[in-house]
Amino acid sequence: GAFGKIDVLVNNAGVSSDRCPLEEVTPEMFHRSMYVHLGGAIFTTQAVIPGMKARGYGKIVNISSIQGMVGHANGATYNAAKGGVLALTKGWAREFSEWKICVNAVAPGHCLTPMPMARDTPEVLAKKAESVPFKRYGQPEEMGYAIAYLCSPEADFVTGQVISPNGGYLMVGY
Repeated sequence: GAFGKIDVLVNNAGVSSDRCPLEEVTPEMFHRSMYVHLGGAIFTTQAVIPGMKARGYGKIVNISSIQGMVGHANGATYNAAKGGVLALTKGWAREFSEWKICVNAVAPGHCLTPMPMARDTPEVLAKKAESVPFKRYGQPEEMGYAIAYLCSPEADFVTGQVISPNGGYLMVGY
């Protein structure tokens, strides 16, 4: 294909959510969130899956979010889109298993990337870090380790799974 031989795909397109009450969500907010998070994963995977099927091998890792697992107030479009990424992951794991293509997801908890640093005040960042049992944000490298594992031969028998590096945040809830 146009991309050559691709054995590993990480779908990591994302945009910050429009944080607002449901009554303020506009069609534009909805479409943007769905198109970037779900459309990006669907159409990128669509481009590489024929080659993976032909070779009988592939690794696909979809980046979701802890919000796709438990939701946040005032985050309808982001919650729905990231939950949709998890549903795609499970469905594709079944759909592509015949070709030994592993499809998994990483659902980061609070992670110190440019997105929250640009969006949140230092006070909000500190409050979020305090809510994590490890009392800190995850680092991008820590998310990368989970992705690297799922892309490695050590994960050749792992499919349809979600790894959520979150410092214990899911244990205590929101």
